[in-house]
Amino acid sequence: ACNPTPAEHFIKLTDDCFQQDTNGYYTNVGRCEATPCRGEASSAGCKEDIDFCCGTVMFQQKTLFCKDYELPIRVAKTCGCRLCVRPKITVRGRAIAGDNDEPLRFGLIFRGKERVAFTGYHGTFSFDIPADTERLVLTFIDRSGKFLDSTKILPFRKKGGAIFNVVRLQRKAPPIEINSEEETTIALSDVKDRDPVAEVDLPPESFYTSDGRKYRGKVKASITFLDPRNTTNFQQAQSDLNFIDNEGENFPLRTFGMFDMDFRESESNSKLQVGGKVDFFLDPGQFNLNRETNLEDIKLWSMNPETGLWEEEVGFKQQSVKRRKREARVLLVGNTEMRENRLLNFDMPVKRRCWAKVRAFNDENFEKMGQVEGVTVTLINLDPKEGYTAPPPSWGRFESTVTGPNGACVFAFCDVKRADAYTGQIIAEIDEEILAAAPSNPADSDMIGITRDVLTMLDYKRSDHDDPKAKPNAILTNLPQPGPNSVWYGQGPLYAWEDKDQCENAKYEDNHFRFYRTEGMQYEYNSVFFDQSDLMSWTPDHMSWWPNPLEFRACYIKVKVMSDNPITVRTISSGGTHPVTRGKVYGLRDDQTTGAGNVSATCIEFKCAGMLYDQDQEDKTFVEVVPQGNCRRLRVQTELEEDLRGHPP
Repeated sequence: ACNPTPAEHFIKLTDDCFQQDTNGYYTNVGRCEATPCRGEASSAGCKEDIDFCCGTVMFQQKTLFCKDYELPIRVAKTCGCRLCVRPKITVRGRAIAGDNDEPLRFGLIFRGKERVAFTGYHGTFSFDIPADTERLVLTFIDRSGKFLDSTKILPFRKKGGAIFNVVRLQRKAPPIEINSEEETTIALSDVKDRDPVAEVDLPPESFYTSDGRKYRGKVKASITFLDPRNTTNFQQAQSDLNFIDNEGENFPLRTFGMFDMDFRESESNSKLQVGGKVDFFLDPGQFNLNRETNLEDIKLWSMNPETGLWEEEVGFKQQSVKRRKREARVLLVGNTEMRENRLLNFDMPVKRRCWAKVRAFNDENFEKMGQVEGVTVTLINLDPKEGYTAPPPSWGRFESTVTGPNGACVFAFCDVKRADAYTGQIIAEIDEEILAAAPSNPADSDMIGITRDVLTMLDYKRSDHDDPKAKPNAILTNLPQPGPNSVWYGQGPLYAWEDKDQCENAKYEDNHFRFYRTEGMQYEYNSVFFDQSDLMSWTPDHMSWWPNPLEFRACYIKVKVMSDNPITVRTISSGGTHPVTRGKVYGLRDDQTTGAGNVSATCIEFKCAGMLYDQDQEDKTFVEVVPQGNCRRLRVQTELEEDLRGHPP
């Protein structure tokens, strides 16, 4: 059964609309949790294909009193069982090079074996996915051959709506020429002045054509290595570093580098396969591993491009080996027969896991009512500190998730024994806007959202802590796992692996990591509230901004401003010709002009004219354009002026 009392849900108001009851620029519109429920059977009998969900069934009309105007608002009064609105989940984004942002032009996007979309000239893409999607695995294919074909796991909103993903692709390494009849050693490294992470020995006469014939001659070899000692390249990594364990559960891996080997005939450029045993030599001394690490837990894995999961290829044994002119050292040695052309990875399963609580806010006031949903939060796990004093030289894993109404819980590697055994970097972004983190200098626990005793243990720092010129968009922190005897157990911002529910349902007052938006964003207000990421919040009402919750049709008007400073422009959309909506406010939009010199402009949304939700009669929207300042109208573009003469308001 549905809880008839709506939960609190606050929406932000304009800066000139202070409300006494909330003591801020917010008002409570209520929200009904869209959980499944049992609907009434129709006279035709029960239909299994009709779903029912809890939603708003009764509303209350209120008036908000602002500085010198009033706004109508319809708030949820009673929740009940009603027909579900099936969510429409949209995947949007841009695929670009990880090194210089070059777009992937006209690339193909596959989900499994099905092509679902392609990228445009600027690398952008947009498509819908089924509502029952649990894990979104996409493969981006570059037909020009500049970038590696890349399998990515993208976050999305399961309740519906869209999230903008920036997909960073790894550029293929330039080919080198080798002789197929000689043994070849390939060094895996992408960091200058450092020894390679590993070496691969290819035996002589080991290349075969696609029809199984042995190939002799020159070979073009392109070996592309993602080196985790380069802490800026993690977003180019493929998949999400998980495998299926013996119990059938997803289990996390920590990478020591992933690589792709592409071999082609020198003359025809036809693909070649490698046959026979290939030897691998991994140098664990290139990483600051925890002293308790069992080196033989590190194995060679290959990625299944359809599932994005990693599958074990071969284990390693420790041997004292002298390679080339270097002194003898302990290396991990293994060999295997190569199967198909898969991405390979040196990985180790890690059991020490926890959850980090992160919240995103509209601004640096960090108000409970000002939390932002749809923010992608990423936590990058860095190496354990060698001797617990040296800075971490490499990343081992990263995880992304999306904030909901109560923030987000993101996966991390943690250590219960030592607070500084693992460190992490946390970043947050929405629609290509990088959010700022709560400041650490000075370390104000009220501002940061973490009590002072826990702050000391975390060694919390914002990325500009030691360099004021650095960008303030990342959190650097220790990752201690709270044990049952810890004073801060269950209080955040880190929670034990088995306490995910406690993390997800944590109170705002509990410790958490904080980010806030800094860029000016368009303000939206609808007199009938609707959250585009939760289609069950849509109301079949004549005053709904969106007449159809599955079709988001937007209209814009361009406003040019002559001013020395940017100006905020407001559009107020009201009913114009429909007998039910005439003179009533659908909503308003605020946006700031941008430009150079004394000329700036903005394209600002207004409600499109057309049929309302009942598809009975059209409404022509009456739009007021109101610059927020002492402005006067200079002119209206000729085409628009002629259209207004023919269709006066």
